[in-house]
Amino acid sequence: MRTPTLAELPPTENIWLEIDTAQQRLRCWRGPKVLHECAISSGAAGNGERNGSGKTPHGWHYVRAAIGEDMPENAVFRGRRWTGETFPPHSPKRTRSVTGF
Repeated sequence: MRTPTLAELPPTENIWLEIDTAQQRLRCWRGPKVLHECAISSGAAGNGERNGSGKTPHGWHYVRAAIGEDMPENAVFRGRRWTGETFPPHSPKRTRSVTGF
């Protein structure tokens, strides 16, 4: 897969994801239009570039693996594995990594 140049970003027609760590939001875009937006929980260690630090890195990244296909909506994951739990929509009490995109 070819790495796009900075002039090509963000894509004008394809789908791309924006992670806003300051607002703790994920936005799914197609070109200039937001298709979906939801709350996220980025790394508890904060932001940073050191590999293995548990920090959320800045910059442009490819999605190399997707999890949650064929799982129930709002399935809860820990360490990229399904816990067997599902959350009710808009559950505010715990940090969630869930399907339902």
